[in-house]
Amino acid sequence: MRLTTAQQATLKSTVIRFFGNGASVTVFGSRTDDARRGGDIDIMVQPSTAVSAADLFTLKIKALAALQKELGERKIDLIVRYPGDCRTIVTQALQTGVKL
Repeated sequence: MRLTTAQQATLKSTVIRFFGNGASVTVFGSRTDDARRGGDIDIMVQPSTAVSAADLFTLKIKALAALQKELGERKIDLIVRYPGDCRTIVTQALQTGVKL
């Protein structure tokens, strides 16, 4: 994985701070391939508890802002997985991602 241990810890701690102690974070996309270069950071978050759609959007924006502040200005794509979510990107993240 092309993220340092410190970057991985920052991702995990930020997700937990905004989405709860039981929230999970999965890195997927180009950052999981050591042979590639560059690329954005793609992460999927699964909140620990049920949250309304409006609250999820607010939490997502706050988490992205915190990640930008802590990791520096870089492109970060954050998707939130909800129960029963069968979007293609969620399936891809589950199949190819690395859970932190």
